[in-house]
Amino acid sequence: MLPLPVTLWVPAFAFNPMLHHAFTPGSVPNSNTPLGAPHQSGQGLIPHTHPPLPSSWPIDPSLLPQVHEQLVVPSPHAATAHPPTPGENLEDVASDNSGHSLEEMDSDSSDFVDKSSSTFDTQKAKKLLAAGTKKKRVYPSDKNTLHGHIEGVGRGNCMIKMTRKCQLKAIYTNQRTLSASFRALTRDFMTRAEDIANRTASWLYVAIHNPGASQPFTHFASRRLRLEAPDDLQKIHQQVASLMTVLKRADRSHSFQSKKEKEEAIQKMKEATERAEKATAQAANSEAEILRLREELRITQEGQTWEST
Repeated sequence: MLPLPVTLWVPAFAFNPMLHHAFTPGSVPNSNTPLGAPHQSGQGLIPHTHPPLPSSWPIDPSLLPQVHEQLVVPSPHAATAHPPTPGENLEDVASDNSGHSLEEMDSDSSDFVDKSSSTFDTQKAKKLLAAGTKKKRVYPSDKNTLHGHIEGVGRGNCMIKMTRKCQLKAIYTNQRTLSASFRALTRDFMTRAEDIANRTASWLYVAIHNPGASQPFTHFASRRLRLEAPDDLQKIHQQVASLMTVLKRADRSHSFQSKKEKEEAIQKMKEATERAEKATAQAANSEAEILRLREELRITQEGQTWEST
């Protein structure tokens, strides 16, 4: 197996003769050096002030785990990011690194910023970057009921609270728009029902009807329900058909009966008004007749009195 070239960051060193082992007393062990004393050779090499230079050495693959800690993979954004100095403004750093995400800026800064001695505040940078972002979208859930609960939904014999995914729309007030929308929404509803039944292999039966519809009710049964329980499905369909027929007739009869009762009430009101007017006229005639009779009686009494005198 051929050795793999691996890039290592090798620090550069500068030679200082004052720290060389040849100029340091006791650096080289001799007969007078105590046993176990630390060997101080190599102290003449001190780190250079220039940054480390990369060096490509062929290394045996079996030795890669041993040099794993020394292997440094440079960040792709290391050339664009720069460490903040103690006197540098934090807003300038955030504006310079605005082209990168917050995670990239944190990972890049960790390569050259000492968190123990640096004044770079990560939490403040997060707040500065979050100030220019859009508001987080909130999705409805059982804990966050934005649009309330679905009315009439149940599981088994119990009613449950299920969160609405969207807000209820306005009710149609025009009969023509209602009929056209009913047909279009029914098509969408059946398409959605078929998709759910096929994707989840579920048993599904739905039926829908409208009081103003001129055609029979619309229904759908999933493929699995049609295959596994055809007889029971036929019974369910007959029961739903009977229910829809009764509801339709009851709705029509209720409308006719309401209209008929309204007309009868109006007619009775007219008749009562006429009777009241007639009674008022009769009362006026009776009062006039009473006045006339009283006047005649007075005249008659006066004539009798004159004759007697």
